[in-house]
Amino acid sequence: METRKRILVVEETEAYRRIIDGLLRKAGYEVVEEAAPAAAQRRLEGGLPVDLLLLDVQMHGPEANGLYAWLKGRPGGGRPPIVALTVGAETHRILDRLQGLQVAGLQDKRLVGDQLVYRVGGLLHPKGAEQRASLRGPAGVVVNVRAEQRQFQGIVANISASGMFLASPEGLLVGDLLGLQFILPGLPRLFEVPGWVVWRREQKEAEEGGVGIKFEGLAEGDRVQISAYIRAELTRLGPTARAGA
Repeated sequence: METRKRILVVEETEAYRRIIDGLLRKAGYEVVEEAAPAAAQRRLEGGLPVDLLLLDVQMHGPEANGLYAWLKGRPGGGRPPIVALTVGAETHRILDRLQGLQVAGLQDKRLVGDQLVYRVGGLLHPKGAEQRASLRGPAGVVVNVRAEQRQFQGIVANISASGMFLASPEGLLVGDLLGLQFILPGLPRLFEVPGWVVWRREQKEAEEGGVGIKFEGLAEGDRVQISAYIRAELTRLGPTARAGA
């Protein structure tokens, strides 16, 4: 398994900071928090190894301006990739700041959750982080999972041509490389696909726990068959299922 990735979260609003910290820690990341721009800059100047920087780009004042200027002045390999934390409705007000920072992505602070964890996983685990296919459908089939020396079975809650959501994750962590075997209804063949865990969600009262897995090196023929299965299943289930996809 890969060494845990470290994420520096620089966010002045405590409520957002706590939510983001909790989500990322549950997904298996090491998180360092800072509310003050100057403190974050001191950490980076001091050589703190950071794999990703989640940066509030709506901070104001000399400290914030100093941090933004410092980041802009770093060469391409001299700073971690940046995901800008903002409020979508106000993004147009900070376009100059965003362009100067050369951010790797934007995240609306009001919409954190699976969206944030998925985006972070895509940046930190690029081998398994190709964009999700436009369609995904329910599956409810058993998958055989091989993770290092362990083998167990889980349930495929939904699937796309680029990955799946696996319930019953058996302690899987973000970054785990898996061997997957499964059969889809109506397709008399066994799919054997490697994949990476790119995000994790803990069980909640009204929300199923599990892990998001992105396929690695899926053959084109397999991709076509999975896509055809999804389209057929969504057609069979009707408009409600298509809206959810």
